[in-house]
Amino acid sequence: MQRFEDFSLNSIKNPIWIYDVQNFQVYWANNAALNLWEANDLDELISRDFKSGSSDAVTQTLLGYLNDFEAGRTIDCWWRISPKGIDKQVFMRFSGVEIEGNRTAMLAEGIHSDILNRYVGEVGKSAILGLFNNEGHLLSFNPPFKDQFGHEIQTFSDLFSEEIDLESFVFSGESLFENDYLLPTNKGKRWHRLELSKDIHAKSVIATLNDINERKISELKYVHASITDSLTDLLNRRGLQNKLKDIHGLPYTLFYIDLDGFKPINDSYGHSVGDSLLVKVAEILQNSMHSNSVCARLGGDEFVLIIPEDLPKEQRETIANKLVQKLSSPMQLDDIHRTLISASIGVAHNNDNITNDPLQVLIYADAALYVAKRSGRNRFISYIPGMEDHQLKRSLIIKELQNAIENNQLKLHYQPIYKTPNSNAVGSEALLRWEHPSLGHISPLEIITAAEETGHIAVLENWVIRRACLDLAELKILYGENFSIGVNISGAHLTQLNFVDDIKSVLEETKTNAKDIVLELTESVLVSFLERGRNTLQELCNLGFVFAIDDFGTGYSSLAYLSQIPASFVKIDKAFTNNIENDPHTIRFIRDLCQNLNMECLIEGVETQEQAFQLDALGIRYRQGYFYARPAPLSQLT
Repeated sequence: MQRFEDFSLNSIKNPIWIYDVQNFQVYWANNAALNLWEANDLDELISRDFKSGSSDAVTQTLLGYLNDFEAGRTIDCWWRISPKGIDKQVFMRFSGVEIEGNRTAMLAEGIHSDILNRYVGEVGKSAILGLFNNEGHLLSFNPPFKDQFGHEIQTFSDLFSEEIDLESFVFSGESLFENDYLLPTNKGKRWHRLELSKDIHAKSVIATLNDINERKISELKYVHASITDSLTDLLNRRGLQNKLKDIHGLPYTLFYIDLDGFKPINDSYGHSVGDSLLVKVAEILQNSMHSNSVCARLGGDEFVLIIPEDLPKEQRETIANKLVQKLSSPMQLDDIHRTLISASIGVAHNNDNITNDPLQVLIYADAALYVAKRSGRNRFISYIPGMEDHQLKRSLIIKELQNAIENNQLKLHYQPIYKTPNSNAVGSEALLRWEHPSLGHISPLEIITAAEETGHIAVLENWVIRRACLDLAELKILYGENFSIGVNISGAHLTQLNFVDDIKSVLEETKTNAKDIVLELTESVLVSFLERGRNTLQELCNLGFVFAIDDFGTGYSSLAYLSQIPASFVKIDKAFTNNIENDPHTIRFIRDLCQNLNMECLIEGVETQEQAFQLDALGIRYRQGYFYARPAPLSQLT
């Protein structure tokens, strides 16, 4: 849990405030939060008594949250507030923060500020109440119930049809049931939040309903946006993965489609024409779907079509051939542009005894697609076991990895990190290299993946750390005593029980000071590890290790999580460097955020003098990239 020390976050558009749960008052708030709370200034908001307007239910809920915060958990939920009598619905992220007196308070972060005011006044002040006996007959109701549903409701099933088994709830040990339902009202069908509870004598059931139609529609739109491709309105990769899980265990055929020659068209005629082409392809695929088929765009010019039926091989091939023909026909994109492309398709069927893992079926279809591309494109290929070269290569890597570790086939290259304005090398990142006698260059990602899958990740990364520590002694002679080395740590290694003991043994063996080793972990690894490995991180901090958040900005980030990570450096991904001329504001925002959290920014991928000048203007001191130095073995550095 983070400590609050006067955050300078007034420039952030999302409302953020700290609430002292035990004293029922706001402790601090940024400008966006003042606007949300209809407050004239911070002093006026702090002076408000939140106890008088809060029910016991709300108070007990917030007090319960404190226990969650102590355990390092965050809470995401919709929350209703009523500043100066104005009802507002806000999607909130709650987390813990330590304030004066070593007390725990609640850090409240409003998410997606552009949609906050959309929900003003959507929940009425009066709840809709209906009392039913255990057999489901309506006994009593309040006026809002009548206004909403009219006189036609006589029984529980009149309102909820067969969606809820009232009898099961009555005889269950549960005292409360909650869910959202689309119900018929005098204004048409509207979404409601239902809470079912039993009276103290368990002889009747109280139905408490709130009209949440506007909020629910917005939620559904948000969910829809999170699983669909904004350009084509097909499912995106996440939506496809969800659908594959839904049909897990059922027979289906998966067609993995990649457009041939899309990049030249996109590069020659511009993204607008390229986008029009992708939309046209999506329309063709949708028109080719069976009634229960699923279509998705994975990104770029890659699409997937799933037919959840046990189709015979001949029918699958007929469908694939028709798709190839349709996608190779001339397409009129607009009044000016008419284009001709083709498509390659990989076909996999999960009932061919290859696998019942939905994601593996996608991999097999991708392998078949790769063969179709290599075979001349504009065709389909059905997957057969063992056809994919990358799978074969992966198997060989797995087979050879242990031997490579034992026989010193692995090498480390070092890419220095420079600090301006003097451009002195203050550290270096250790980068894994493997030149296999027959496979050639094997990428670090392939090595790490193979090590994780075979359980060799600890052996591999312990070797990397030991080699880096041994090389550090020579690098210190060259660059000075304050020189440090960064090593990348896999999440699979970090979670192993003996991780700390292993790394301590390496330090003792090589006589290395922990403060000279920077442990680089991706933000996704750190965020997930916060939930279950906080003690390990603290133990490493106590030993003196320095942490760096690697590839920042490419994964999931939240203020509530970032501020809990005990990192000294944030490595800004090179994607932001590449776009610095068009968008320097993002780097500036990350810089300001890091300063507020007492972290240093280290920017990756600096390749030009112009980028270096812009980083000078932004005040980013730590840099890494080809402009300064390429990765090289120790022998070339010394």
